[in-house]
Amino acid sequence: MLDRIRTRVDDNGLVEKRRTQITSIAVAMFGRRGYHATTIRDIAQRAKVSVGLIYQYFEDKEDILFMAIVDILDS
Repeated sequence: MLDRIRTRVDDNGLVEKRRTQITSIAVAMFGRRGYHATTIRDIAQRAKVSVGLIYQYFEDKEDILFMAIVDILDS
């Protein structure tokens, strides 16, 4: 199911690590500020990465939301 989220990175271990990092921060921010009020830039600043790096692992904010929902449902 998560393979529907395209990435530009070939290293599966790195993809999993970065997606976990970005998703966990996004979940916290979505919970605090709401999905619509949270921007990719906000997530990037909190994760201490560039906006461009996030777009290497996710196509858009909806992909981050999808992964966040899947993570929450799996836990």
